[in-house]
Amino acid sequence: MRLTSADHREDRGGWARALRISREAVDLYLASDVIHLHIDSFIWTRVLGYDLTKRHGPGPTGARFLSQVDLPRIREARITGGV
Repeated sequence: MRLTSADHREDRGGWARALRISREAVDLYLASDVIHLHIDSFIWTRVLGYDLTKRHGPGPTGARFLSQVDLPRIREARITGGV
């Protein structure tokens, strides 16, 4: 299985525009260690069969409940750790 994700280091300005933030904010983010401290996806994988290897959208709840994390987006966001 191959996970695909965008490498935003190639176009930092484009990523900043897409997120509607400054290029400086993107540069700071990419230069930092980013750790997600509350990943519930593993629970939903066991309980509901949530596939972490598949990119998911916000779903019917707008990503307010259940899981809003998947491995392609973790890689794309350059997350360096998680609990």
